[in-house]
Amino acid sequence: MRDNVAILIMLSTGMRIGGFRELQIDSIKKIEEYGLYSIWVYNRSGKARYYTFCTPECAVAIDEYFSYRRRIGEQLKDKSPVIRDKFSVDNYFKAPKFLSTRAISLLFEEALKKAGVNQINKPGQKKREVMRSHGFRKFFITQCDRSGMSFTVREYLSGHKLANQDASYIRTSEEDRLAEYVKAIPLFTIDPTQRDYRRRIKS
Repeated sequence: MRDNVAILIMLSTGMRIGGFRELQIDSIKKIEEYGLYSIWVYNRSGKARYYTFCTPECAVAIDEYFSYRRRIGEQLKDKSPVIRDKFSVDNYFKAPKFLSTRAISLLFEEALKKAGVNQINKPGQKKREVMRSHGFRKFFITQCDRSGMSFTVREYLSGHKLANQDASYIRTSEEDRLAEYVKAIPLFTIDPTQRDYRRRIKS
């Protein structure tokens, strides 16, 4: 469950692996109208701080993961990690820890391996050091382009800094950025049955 949540967050936000180290519960806020979360990335990092969104599919997975943690006795607090370390149900009371960047990277590597993604070099091929988990971020940016999302919004939501990207020059509101993100929700969504998010929200 935890690993699936991490993957869905990565696919639908495009955030860098390092963002998970500061992703705590008070960094996310439910937007009920669309059934998704806004997510502040690097929420404790000053100038590096920015917000993005996750899909309704991802929001459902987050809610189910939190519900499970509560059921086994964990007290979720504002500063609790959204993605925590592994724990035994018999030892749930141990203080939750944020995953290290290395642990998150291994989580994604294992998921790719299970999915059959293999980047082993062919005989005679020059060895390449590739962080395969970066492919999740590339997926996000590609789907932004496919959806027709505004370039400036895409760059903001993926954590890229543009020249003069501040309130004095770029007056895009959170509502404007959310409207652009909503265009791409069907492309970010992995389970085909989850793509009609408007129908699910109304039901």
